[in-house]
Amino acid sequence: MAKLDIACIIDDDPLFTYVLSRQMKLLDFSEKILVFPNGLEALKYLQPVTASPDMLPSVICSISICRFWTAGSSWMSHQTKDQQKDHRFSY
Repeated sequence: MAKLDIACIIDDDPLFTYVLSRQMKLLDFSEKILVFPNGLEALKYLQPVTASPDMLPSVICSISICRFWTAGSSWMSHQTKDQQKDHRFSY
């Protein structure tokens, strides 16, 4: 896989962002890794640079959806199988 220019991590868990950014560095995933503690901080960076595509990240990682599936397993248990199937890819 070719090395990306910029990768962006958006998450409020400092341990998660540390581990993910460390893994990205060890894998030589991208030239630059941007880490933001929340979506608002990421937007503050991203909105001004939209005019310069070379400053935009090639990849944006936000793990809120995965947390939803992990933390939301009790929510899922209240849904019927058809409801679970319908919502699986809607997030």
